[in-house]
Amino acid sequence: MGSTTTTETSTKGRGHVVAEAPTRIMPARKAKSQSKSPTELMSQGSGSQGRKRRKKSDDTVNSKKRRIAQTSQVEAEYVPSANDLICDIPRDENFTIDTLLPDLATSYVDRYTSPAAPARAKRKPWPRQSNPLIDPEKLPPGWSMAEPDLDRDDVDAQIERCHLRIKENIMPHIFSHRLKGLKIAQAERIALVESEPGNHSLGVLRRLEVLRNIEFQLQSSDNFNQLPNVLALLQAYRGGLLHWNIGLVTYWFEGVQLCEPRPFSWDEFEVLNAHHSGKRGFWMEGLVGPGPSHSLVAVGLYGFPPPQGFFARTYLVAIRVPSLGWYAELEFLYDTGACMMSLYEGDLQNIMGRSTEEPTVMGLHASTIADGSTMKADDEMGQSPMSGISRLV
Repeated sequence: MGSTTTTETSTKGRGHVVAEAPTRIMPARKAKSQSKSPTELMSQGSGSQGRKRRKKSDDTVNSKKRRIAQTSQVEAEYVPSANDLICDIPRDENFTIDTLLPDLATSYVDRYTSPAAPARAKRKPWPRQSNPLIDPEKLPPGWSMAEPDLDRDDVDAQIERCHLRIKENIMPHIFSHRLKGLKIAQAERIALVESEPGNHSLGVLRRLEVLRNIEFQLQSSDNFNQLPNVLALLQAYRGGLLHWNIGLVTYWFEGVQLCEPRPFSWDEFEVLNAHHSGKRGFWMEGLVGPGPSHSLVAVGLYGFPPPQGFFARTYLVAIRVPSLGWYAELEFLYDTGACMMSLYEGDLQNIMGRSTEEPTVMGLHASTIADGSTMKADDEMGQSPMSGISRLV
C-alpha cells in the first residue's frame, strides 16, 4: 500500500494558506510475466530435477535483488514535513517603536468603519387561522418558522414576534415553546443590566461580566501579572473612558493604557509588546469578546468502533512559537465549532522543545463550558494554520 503526506502552511506576511501537493510513495510495480503456451510449459517440465532446483535458486537470488532495489527506491523518495516549511518573513525594518509611538494617542473610533451588516429579508405576513393549524401538510406555501428580518440578539423584538405568531395560529405550539426560552434570556439580560450602575451598552455590560469573573480567579492565581490590567479595564469601562468598539483594540501594560482604540495589526502588537518586554503584564483588549467564547474542549474515551460506539475525527496541526526553528505536530479535534484553538499547558512544553523562548501572552479570555459556567484561559501568540488569534506561517 502507498502512503500520502499532505502539509499545509501559510505565508506569514499575507496570512493565506498554501497547501502543498500530496506526495505519494508507492512501491514499484512488478513486471508482467510473459504468457506461454501449454506446450512450452510442458517442455520446460521435462528437464532434470537438479536443473529445476538450480533454476529455482537462481530465480530466488534475482527476485531478492529486485526487492532490495525496489526498497531502496522507495526509501530514497523524500517526504516533506512541517519543519521544512518554516519561513520567517522579516518585518519592515523601518517600522520601529519610534514610528509607532506618535500615533498611539490617535483614536480611530470615528475613522474606523465596521463592515456593513447584510440586508435583512422582509417578513411576509400570514393570514390568521380560525383554528390552530398544526398539520405540516396544510402549511401555506413558503411558510417558515425562521425570523430572518430580526436580530437574533434583540430579545424584546423576538418576544414580540412570538406573540404575533401565536395570534396567527400557524404552528402556535412552536412559538409558545420558543417564548419560554426567550423570557428566560430576557430575565438574564435584565439581571445583567442591573449588575452595573450607569447606562452602559450591552457590549460593555457583557465585557464587565467577563472581567469580573477573571478578576475573581486572578485573586488566587496570576501567573502573568494580569490583575493590574483587569482592574484598570474595569475602572475604564465603568467610568465611560472605554467603550466596546468592534474591530478596534487597546494595549495595556501593568494597568496603564498605552494607546487609544485602533485597528489590530500584528506588526504593531509585536513592536509594542517587545518594547515593554511583554511576557508578563501585557494585555490586548478588544480582539476577543465581549462575552465568553465557546471553547468546546472535548475529552475522548476510547471504546468500540461504530456501530457499537462512536468516535470523533482528529487531525494533525503543526504549531510553533514565532522565530523558533521547528514545528510540533499536535492532534486536534476536527470541526468542534469552537471560537478559538485550545491548548493544554503540557502542549506548550512540546511546542517549545528545549527552547526558553516562551509564547507572548496577549491577555486572558473567558470560555463557556458544558455546565454553563465560565473559565479563564491564556491568549498566547502561537503559529498554526487553524488558530483564530495567531499569525499564520
